Order: sequence, then C-alpha cells, then structure tokens
Amino acid sequence: MAAPGQAVGVQLSVNTDSPTLEQLHHDVPLPEASTSMTTAEPPVGLAQRTAAPAQAEADCAPRPPPTRLTGDDETWLAAARGKKLLDQSTIVMAVAARDDGGAPRVVQCYPLRLADHALRTGAAPGGGSRRKWARGTATPWPNLFWLVSPTDQIRVGRLEHQGYVKLFRSRLLASEALLHQFELEHEAYAHRRWESLSLDDRAFAEAGGFAPSLRDAGVGGVAYVPQVKCLHSHYAHYLATGNNVVGEWVAQALAAGEDEKSKNDRFKSED
Repeated sequence: MAAPGQAVGVQLSVNTDSPTLEQLHHDVPLPEASTSMTTAEPPVGLAQRTAAPAQAEADCAPRPPPTRLTGDDETWLAAARGKKLLDQSTIVMAVAARDDGGAPRVVQCYPLRLADHALRTGAAPGGGSRRKWARGTATPWPNLFWLVSPTDQIRVGRLEHQGYVKLFRSRLLASEALLHQFELEHEAYAHRRWESLSLDDRAFAEAGGFAPSLRDAGVGGVAYVPQVKCLHSHYAHYLATGNNVVGEWVAQALAAGEDEKSKNDRFKSED
C-alpha cells in the first residue's frame, strides 16, 4: 500500500496532491480480459442475482480487450478535448475501441474524478459553480465508457434529434425478453465499473454514500432499467463490449443512414 498522496492504480481517495492526468494514465493497470478490471469478488448484491453479468457478456459478439493509452492517444485526446465532450477532470484508463485509422473511438474511464478544476484553472468547467469544483476531492463518474469520436458524437446526436431515444424505449417496453436482456447488460456494466475501482476507493465510495451510483446503477448511472439515457452512452458500451441492445440499434440505424434524415447546419461535421 502506498502512502497518502501516491497513486495506486487511481486511488483517488488517498491522493492529497491531485496527480495529473498524465501520471494517472500510466499508473492504471490494464485488465487481462475485457470482462473484468480486477480479480476481486463481485460487489454485494450482484453476486446473488441470477444470470450473472458474465452471461450477458458471453452472449454478445467478442470485442478485443482495452488497449493501453499511448502517447499519440494522449496527444489526440488533448487536442480540442472539449470538442470530444470529455471533462478535463475525467481520468482515462485505456482505449476501449478504435476507428479504422487507429484513433480512439471509445475510452474507458475511472469511476472517480477529482473535483479540482477550479483549483487548477480558477474557474468551473462550463461556467458552473466554482465551489463545487474547488474541493479537490474525488467525486463519482458513472460513465465507464465514453464516446470520443467527434464523427460518432455528431451522428448519434442526429438520431437523438429525431426522437430515437423515445423510439428505442418504446421498443424495449414492448418486449419482456428485451427488457430482461437490457437488465443483464446494465448489471454487467455496473459490475465492471465497480471492479475497476481500487479496494480503498470502493471503501471511500461506501463511506461517502455514493456507492449505489457506481456499484448498482446501470449504463451511464441510470437507476431505472427501462430508462434509455443518452444514446451516446449506450453506443459507447456497445462499441466497447458488443453488449448493449440499444447501442446495437444505434449501430444499425447509423449503418442504414438514418441519421442523414435530420442533417442540418446544427449537426454538420467540420471539414
């Protein structure tokens, strides 16, 4: 065990010196397989549920495990990071999916982030509350997988603009089998997110009262299974694991060019 202030994995609960993202990138061990970040026992509540999360993973198309973040990846992420809609305080652990050119498409994030943006920059991100971002302590980040491809973000945004969130939710509610599958996928996501935390950070989450948002909540932090959050979250999960029915529907809609129907100046990509 390292002394307070030293990073063990991404042990944010004991970091008093607010390590930089660059330090944390290289301190995070990668999983040996894509189904689990650690060899620890499953969190309480998940182990007793039937149809373990691993079953939902096994029923999907295989995906390669996350790959280590390279110097080129860091440069790519640092360039116009705001355009990729990734908060500056988010800790990137690995690249979960890449495009045909090898650039990050989906990144895997640590479930805690440092609320120190105001301490580092003198302002809150997006002009929000400076007090919230001046604590310098760890806060929950329930988005295990994050879509960083600007092209994907734009195209999925067009689908949302067309009302596909409501459409996909109606499709789920019409099928008990699909709802059950979606529940298993939420559980798999929660299991993997919780296991990616160090043991000390799990204890920190428990003591802080926000363990449910990381241990039990589903994709992107949803607490209600039939809820379809933003399509970007589901699509990122699908690209990373092949294991998200809504994300698969997004992929099918994009392959069919459905997003082109709502193309307008607001959603046009830059050259």
